[in-house]
Amino acid sequence: MPTLIVPDRASNPDIKALQEAAVARGWRFAPVRYQLPEGFASDQPVLYGDPLFCDIVAAQLGVRLLEPADDFLVRLPDAWRLRHVALTTLTEARLWESGPVFAKPAADKSFPARVYASGAALPGEEVVPGTTPVLLSEPVHWEVEWRLFVCAGKIVTRSPYFRDGKLDSVARPDELGELRSFTKALLPELEGLLPPVMVLDIGKIVGKGWAVVEANPAWASGLYACDPKQTLTALALATVPGDTQSAWLRPAALLE
Repeated sequence: MPTLIVPDRASNPDIKALQEAAVARGWRFAPVRYQLPEGFASDQPVLYGDPLFCDIVAAQLGVRLLEPADDFLVRLPDAWRLRHVALTTLTEARLWESGPVFAKPAADKSFPARVYASGAALPGEEVVPGTTPVLLSEPVHWEVEWRLFVCAGKIVTRSPYFRDGKLDSVARPDELGELRSFTKALLPELEGLLPPVMVLDIGKIVGKGWAVVEANPAWASGLYACDPKQTLTALALATVPGDTQSAWLRPAALLE
């Protein structure tokens, strides 16, 4: 029986929605602290939470997590992202002097992803190490952004999440046709670039068209208005046995 293991945060709406969906499926539900209770066991653990929580719990259970590679956007053909993107280190990014730039950590959320006036405005060494991988891209205006939970090249659930930079999870019928056409063409092109289960964020850039925003691990992604029951389908595939051989394994945490 699968066990959904989450941080012990009763007020988190995504966790509450997943709890209801898991119980309805007959799964066990285990909200825990970072240290698992003595004797805790599950023959099919399914992790969901922030990266630090999932890293620590995965190490205790001896399981691994699937995630996209840090350089996915860089390797994605220009036609699917419609903007210049570069992967560098935070030390190098701090030297950027060519005007405003959108910067985000390539992996975890060690500093805010947003437009910075220049590289000098990025967090200093005392806050975030200069070795941190960083994605830099030209600033663009997203008319709308959608979150897709994808398994084996198929969308299992989806939801808009931003519209003109503001939270908005209400789908508009007039954009669904464009979204379907874009994803029908896009998803086959991603084979080999992304793990078999992940979250893909896409959107429409003003003046350019539909493009990929980014890819994220399913086990650490917010739901917005995605169907929690279908989200569980993705989560169940994103936690894998410790002896799994895959190019998409997140580095295992070392517990002291």
